[in-house]
Amino acid sequence: MEAKALDFKKILKGVLFSLVFSILTMGILSVIVFFTNISDRTVSLLIFILSALSVFLGALIVAKNISSRGLLNGLVLGLGYFAVLALLSLCINGSVALETQNLMRLVAALAAGMLGGVMGINTQK
Repeated sequence: MEAKALDFKKILKGVLFSLVFSILTMGILSVIVFFTNISDRTVSLLIFILSALSVFLGALIVAKNISSRGLLNGLVLGLGYFAVLALLSLCINGSVALETQNLMRLVAALAAGMLGGVMGINTQK
C-alpha cells in the first residue's frame, strides 16, 4: 500500500473534535468542582488528563479515517491542538508563558496524538 501524504483537512477536523471534547469535559469538570471540595492540585491533574484524552481520541478518529501514517498524523494533530490553545492564551493573556507546565502539556499532546494515531491505524478492520 502506498503511503499517503498528510490530510490536513481531516487533521483539522480532528483538532476541532479534540477542542470540542475538551470544552465539554472541562464544563463537566467545572460543575463537579463547583459542587465539591476538590483541591487545586487535583483539578490541575484532571485538566491535564482530559486534555491528553481529547487529543488521543481526536488522533484515534483521524487515523481510522486516514488509514496511514498514524504516528505522523497524530503528532500533527497534537501540535495543532496545542497551537490553538497557545493562540487562545495569547489572545486572552497577551502572552504565552514558556513554563514547565506548558512544555509538559505540549509533550503530552504530542505523545497522546502519536499514541492515538498508532492505535487508530492498528484498530482498523
